[in-house]
Amino acid sequence: MGNPLTLALWVSDDAKTILGMQPPKTPPVILTWSKFRGPGEVTFADAKPGVQLAKVEAVSGGVSGTASTSATFSEPGEYILRVVANDWSGNGGHGFQCCWTNAQIRVSVKP
Repeated sequence: MGNPLTLALWVSDDAKTILGMQPPKTPPVILTWSKFRGPGEVTFADAKPGVQLAKVEAVSGGVSGTASTSATFSEPGEYILRVVANDWSGNGGHGFQCCWTNAQIRVSVKP
């Protein structure tokens, strides 16, 4: 407790758009961290960390890279943190059945 926990991710996406649509000016992958469960408050250094692109596929247009932030917990206990990754289709896919994913990470915070 009191020490920030580093949260690091590797992400990838095909970075495709709807046929004929120009690629948006926003990043191809947007991450959002939040507390899903736990007894206290969780403070993220950056709840929406940018992805540092490591690879951009010239032919397919796909992208991959890393992102990191840290979390600090206000009290000991069992927490579940959630990260949601959205692609260019936006939060919830803007009505499409794609293109997002999420992960949950269990963290045990000791006093």
